[in-house]
Amino acid sequence: MALQPWHYVVLIGAVALVWALAMPKAKKGDNKEAQTLHNMETALEVFMENMEADNRNLTEKVLKTQREFMLLAQQREERIAELERKCAALEVALEHRGPLSGPASSMAVSEGAEEWRAAESNDATDFEADARNNASEPPAEITIRSRYKELLELLEQGQSVEQTARKLNMNKGEVELIRQLARREETAYG
Repeated sequence: MALQPWHYVVLIGAVALVWALAMPKAKKGDNKEAQTLHNMETALEVFMENMEADNRNLTEKVLKTQREFMLLAQQREERIAELERKCAALEVALEHRGPLSGPASSMAVSEGAEEWRAAESNDATDFEADARNNASEPPAEITIRSRYKELLELLEQGQSVEQTARKLNMNKGEVELIRQLARREETAYG
């Protein structure tokens, strides 16, 4: 029996139908899961690239800071060596003058200090004169009461430690400590 052309068409259609039924269908959820997995992989790759870039930047900054520190340390060492040489030169100069006593000794020390200042820098300030001027002025006495006047006034008005701390935006322990220090100061100084 010879097959007619339409028989071939029916047979091919039947084979295609059986093959389509035999193949498993792709679920819509599987596609979403695959997309989610792909998105996660992409996000992790971007994250890793950013971490590597941050790591390189941090490493560069650390190396730069180390170089700057080494340069600064070297400059300080050179400065120390220079000051030691100047100090040794001043010691030699003072030894050649010989031992002096009384007012002549203080004059020699003063002259040596002036030589040292001139060798150090022409722009140096006169530290001894500043010290003498400041020594003649008595330092202003700072008391707990003057420093924390508002806090102590609130406590004297009858406010609790908690209220005072809240009003002044301080810790309760800090307010309590200041109150105790003020009491000790009053008993010590009358």
